[in-house]
This record gives sequence, structure tokens and C-alpha cells, in this order.
Amino acid sequence: MPDGCDEGLNLDISLLPVGMVDEDMMRLLARGLARRFGRARVLTKAKVPREAFVPRRGQYLSQRFLRMAEGGPGEKVLAVTHVDIYCPGFNYLFGQAQVGGRACTISLSRLHHPNRSVFEERALKEAFHEIGHTMGLRHCDDPMCVMHFSSSIASTDRKGEWFCPRCERELFRILSGE
Repeated sequence: MPDGCDEGLNLDISLLPVGMVDEDMMRLLARGLARRFGRARVLTKAKVPREAFVPRRGQYLSQRFLRMAEGGPGEKVLAVTHVDIYCPGFNYLFGQAQVGGRACTISLSRLHHPNRSVFEERALKEAFHEIGHTMGLRHCDDPMCVMHFSSSIASTDRKGEWFCPRCERELFRILSGE
């Protein structure tokens, strides 16, 4: 595959900023997603849903952000938030997606780094990862693949920014309807 927008990927992706998400980060994510997947646009900022907050954990339930994304325009909708998210069974999440669906979310909360370029790279990797799930991809065993499960920030830093050859073949198999 050539670097840039990959042949056969012509998705219409909407990004929904939820809460105090930096506008520069949203533009960076939109450019990165458009470069790799087709088209991406930033929607009007939404408020963090109060009902998603779980006081005993000091975190927000990720499923509420997925529901917000479900209502957005476009083939795929990525909700991006600054708050710390989790779902039952996990201490925290960098993101979550409907595998084979249209909605996904990422949290920037645990991706921060003093070096802005590292922070941006982490956010792009997580966005690509969650969009990959919406396209039907599962977690990959290759620690360099963007679809590798990130159990820690170190595993996010280690993995690459794009799909491994196996996941890329699977993606195009899914897209071709085989």
C-alpha cells in the first residue's frame, strides 16, 4: 500500500469532540484520519454526559460516549474526550469501539506526554485502532500492529501507526465483501 490515503479506503469519518478537547488535536486527528481513510470532519463540541460519571471510580463509563457517537453523521463516528473512561472489567480504556459497527471513542486522558508530538502520535494510533475495530478488525498478536491491544501506555508507544500486512489484508477482504 502506498503511504497516504490507501486505495479502497474511502470512508466518511466524523469526529465528535466531547468536553475540553483541544481544537488543534481535533484538527490533527481529522487530517490523520483523512490521510489514511478518506474523509474526516470535526463536528460541533458536545458536553461530557454527567450520567456517565461513576463517583466511586472517578471515571466515566465509555458506553455513554459510544451512544453519543452513534447519533453522529458519517459512516464512522469517533467521539474524542479528555475524561478518563472505563468499562466493566477494565481499570481504564484508551478507547472502545463497536466491532463492525459505526461508533467508537477514545480518551486523551492517559495519552498525555510532555512532548506534544508523542501525545499526538499516541492519539492517532488510538484513533486508527478504534476505526479499525469499526471496520471489523479484531486485536492482533503483532506488537507492532496498530490493532495490537494496548494494555499500557508503553504498548501504545511500541506499536506502529498502521496495520500489519495480515490486518491490512483482512481489512481489504472485509471491504471487498468476501
